[in-house]
Amino acid sequence: IEAGGFLFISGQVHADSEGTLIGNTIEEKTHLTMKNVQNVLEQAGYSFADVVKMEILLTDLSHRKEVSAVYESYLTHPFPARAMIGVKELPQGADIEITAIAYKTA
Repeated sequence: IEAGGFLFISGQVHADSEGTLIGNTIEEKTHLTMKNVQNVLEQAGYSFADVVKMEILLTDLSHRKEVSAVYESYLTHPFPARAMIGVKELPQGADIEITAIAYKTA
């Protein structure tokens, strides 16, 4: 949803275009999730450079270092504000879900 220069991206998971969860390791799943976020950004005319806030939901917070390393490979300093939240479960049985807010002036 786009409003007032902001783009609000609903949670993305490590699913393919058919909606099937894919990926074996948390690194693969994080890359797939970030690529899904990137696809939504690009379809709306934004990029990771426009992201101001991201929320990462994980079913296992012990993976936070691996997830952070992949996350940082998609972004540059200064990184967007970020929350990493541990949850009991995610839709479809996913291991990671990422939401984002992007902003750019017209």
